[in-house]
Amino acid sequence: MIGILPEFGPDTAEFWAYAQRKELRMQKCTNCGKFRWPPSPRCPACWSPASEWTLLSGHGLMRSWVTYRRQYYPEFPIPYSVALVELDEGPRYQALLVNCDTESLRYEMRLSVTFVQVEERDGSGKTMLLPMFQPG
Repeated sequence: MIGILPEFGPDTAEFWAYAQRKELRMQKCTNCGKFRWPPSPRCPACWSPASEWTLLSGHGLMRSWVTYRRQYYPEFPIPYSVALVELDEGPRYQALLVNCDTESLRYEMRLSVTFVQVEERDGSGKTMLLPMFQPG
């Protein structure tokens, strides 16, 4: 798959490093136990800077989705869908859906993470694994 790769920042670099190992991890506050998504230097609940990168199951429920039927990028043939996934551990994650028919999507369907190799569209040959979700 060819696409636009994410940029790394000081708060997101570890998330993407774990994704390259096919691990879905999110920051979890070691003070109050709340997940931090998106990653941040301080917990939005208790303002603590203490956190750890917690391994998630990669399973969850689809809480919402949108199906694009107009092509905005040549790398994404239509139709394609993006979902809001409520992970079993609680946090919500927005991701591209793959390996599914857009007509079969339904509220609260079970989804699981898969890691898809994506190549930067600028021809640089740079690739990375991106977490996406599929039925299951």
